[in-house]
Amino acid sequence: MKMTFKDEVAVIPAAELNEALRVTDRQYVQGNLQKDQIASHIHTMDNEIGISDYKEYTHDSPHYHDEITETNYVISGKVCMKILDTNQDYVIEAGGVFSIPPKVKHVLKIKAGTRIIFFKSKSINDKNEIDFESLGLDQWFQDEDF
Repeated sequence: MKMTFKDEVAVIPAAELNEALRVTDRQYVQGNLQKDQIASHIHTMDNEIGISDYKEYTHDSPHYHDEITETNYVISGKVCMKILDTNQDYVIEAGGVFSIPPKVKHVLKIKAGTRIIFFKSKSINDKNEIDFESLGLDQWFQDEDF
């Protein structure tokens, strides 16, 4: 359900959000969303906020954004972010924040049990994916000890 607000506050109850995260690994709670969400979300053009819940060890799609800054708060678990142009790795644990400016190519590997809340500075789809296989990161991904 899409909620809009002007002079009222918008509330998404914890039970609704928790139920959504039980059946999906990503729930947006705010933004100009093009895909239906399980839980209610707050419609705005200004920014996007969502929660990613990783039940198993995985990696995201390597990518960069043309315009937005992506900021992430690790609620639980652990993430290793690789900046592709410099080959620099950053390990971010629960309670840590990382922010990625526009045009910075990156990929994350994520421990099982990790939950992240993410913020995007605009609610636009400017994600440019990079083929994981072309990067030769198989060994990097297989190393779960970070």
